[in-house]
Amino acid sequence: MTWLNPWAWLGLVAIGAPIAAHLLARRTSVRLPFPTLRFIAASRLSPARRRRLTDVWMLALRIAVVVAAVAALAGPLVLTRNRRGTDTTVALVIVDTSLSMQGAPRELATEAATEAAGRFDVARTVESDSPARALPAAAAWLARHGGLREIVIVSDFQRGTLTANDVAGIPEGIGVRFVPVTRSPSGEIELPDWPHGELNTRTRATVSDAGVTADWRTDRIAASTPAPGIRVFAADADRAAAEAAFGAARSVTPADPASTRPMAVVFPGAAERDAMIAAAAPIVDQWMGDVVATLPDALLASPARVAAVEIDGARHLTVFTDSAPGSLASAELLSRLLASTRAVNASELDPVTIASAELERWQRPATPAPAPADDREGPSDARWLWLFVLILLGTEFLVRRRIDRVRAAEDAEVAHARVA
Repeated sequence: MTWLNPWAWLGLVAIGAPIAAHLLARRTSVRLPFPTLRFIAASRLSPARRRRLTDVWMLALRIAVVVAAVAALAGPLVLTRNRRGTDTTVALVIVDTSLSMQGAPRELATEAATEAAGRFDVARTVESDSPARALPAAAAWLARHGGLREIVIVSDFQRGTLTANDVAGIPEGIGVRFVPVTRSPSGEIELPDWPHGELNTRTRATVSDAGVTADWRTDRIAASTPAPGIRVFAADADRAAAEAAFGAARSVTPADPASTRPMAVVFPGAAERDAMIAAAAPIVDQWMGDVVATLPDALLASPARVAAVEIDGARHLTVFTDSAPGSLASAELLSRLLASTRAVNASELDPVTIASAELERWQRPATPAPAPADDREGPSDARWLWLFVLILLGTEFLVRRRIDRVRAAEDAEVAHARVA
C-alpha cells in the first residue's frame, strides 16, 4: 500500500481536540429543593469541573473518527498486481491437443506448459485442438490485465497449425512465444472405420520421419449403412437421382459413422423446401461455420443458401441447392459434407512441421500495458475509509444518546432520594 497525500497525516494532531473536550467539559450542578434552607437567598450555581476522563468508550470512538478521516485524506492506494504495471507478468498458455499431439507428445506438452506458466506472476493454461482458433479468446483475456502480457503456444507446430496471418491478428503489445514439442519419430494411428455402400474400410497409418504409410483393409458388410447425420430432401421424381448422387459421393468420401453433426441438403422441387426456407435461422454453432468454410463459394452467394433449420427437434445445417439431384455439382456438395463428418483430419498425419526459423520470425516480445480502467475506481481507495468514518459517526451518535439517557435517569434518582 502507498499513500498519495502523505502530508495529510499531520492532521493527527486533531486527536487532541476530543481529549481536551473531555477534560474541559463541565457538568451543571443539579438544583435540589431543601425545606430548611428555603429562607436563604439563592446563590449562583457553580459548574463542577471534571478531574478525570469519563466516558472512555465515547472518547475512543471520537479519536477513531479523527484517525480514519486523516487516513482517508492521505489517499491510500492498494497496489494490486495490475496496478504495479510492468512489475506484473501475465501469460496465457495454449496447449495443442490435436491428433498429432496424442500419446507421448501430449505428456511432454503438459510438462512444458506447466514450466512455462510457472515463470509468470499470473498464468492461465487452456487446451485446444486448434491453437489458431484459440488466439482471439486468449488476446481478449489478456486485454483485461496490465503489465507484460504474453501468449505461449505449446505444440509440435506441424504444417497448418498456425500461419503468419494468425499471429499478425494478435493485438500489439501482447508478446508471442512458441514452445516446440518434438513428436515421436514413429508411431501408429488407427483411424475410425469408413463404411461406404456394402463395404467397410479400416485404415492404419504409420507416421515416421520419411512420411506416412497407410494400410487399408476392406470388408463387405451385410447391408448399406446410411450416412450419419445427413438427410436429403428432393421431389419424388428426383429421389432416385438424389440417392445415386449420394452413393457416388460416399464411394469417394466415406463418412464417419460416429459423427453427430446433423446436416441436410434440400434440392429444387422438394415439398418441404418453402417451409424450411421460412424456418431458416442464422448459423450460430461453431461446427456449422467450419463446415460452411469448406463449401464452394458459389453456394454462399445468397444468405438463404446455407442456414440452420430445426428438423425433427434438432438443429440441422441445411444447404438449399439449385443443382439437379443427379448432377456432378450435387455429388461434389454431398462429398464435401461427408468429408466434414470425419473425426480425423488427414493433415494431422503430415509429419512436416513449421521451420524453426519461421517460428522465430513470428515471435515477438511483450511491451508494458497500463492497468485497465475497470481496475481503478477513482484516484485512490479512500472511499472505503470514508465509509468507515460514517459508520463510526453513527456509532458515536448512538452511544452518546444512550449515555445521556442513563445520566438523566441517575440525576432524577439522586434528586428523588435527597428530597425524601
